[in-house]
Amino acid sequence: MRRRTARIPRLSFMLFSLAAGLSACSSQNSDHTGSGGAGSGGAGSGGTGSGGTNPGDSVLVQDAQHVIWTDNGGGFIVLPPAGTNCSVSARYELALQGSLAWSVCSGSDPTDAASYRMLTGARQLTGGELSQATAAARAVTISDRTTCGADKPFLTLDIVAASGSTLYGDDFYACNKTYAQYVVSDQLDQLGSVLRGMAHSL
Repeated sequence: MRRRTARIPRLSFMLFSLAAGLSACSSQNSDHTGSGGAGSGGAGSGGTGSGGTNPGDSVLVQDAQHVIWTDNGGGFIVLPPAGTNCSVSARYELALQGSLAWSVCSGSDPTDAASYRMLTGARQLTGGELSQATAAARAVTISDRTTCGADKPFLTLDIVAASGSTLYGDDFYACNKTYAQYVVSDQLDQLGSVLRGMAHSL
């Protein structure tokens, strides 16, 4: 089983777990059997081509409306002290019409429970940002990996479309079989990094 090297999280707007999970992805082994390929997701707001259900297919289906990236905590991270007002987590919701909303639990002092609070915000994206975010979402593809790693936060991706929604797990923990389908971990990390970079006030 692969182990991750502990990293000291940055005490800023980002989550401790988010910083650990995203920065650690470079050390993850690439053992995605059959999970390569850019998939068949389309372009623009949800795309003109359909996503699929097979390994290598993009998750960005034709009628996609929202892309929700969530860090559910866990992994090898610095935990906040007891009594904090929020749990270690982060959620970024990309509306493919052009906006981004977020909620992040953050603390300025890892030893002070009172310093933790949920930071929320929303903003309209520029045309360039929307294109970048949409491309990062389209690049996330379905995986057929069946093994697991260790010590990474638990990430999920929810694709909300007019035809329904699909919740995907991070294939770093594919052996748990918690979700019906998983996506390639490195691509999921990259999407989170892109969205996190856009979560700020103008």
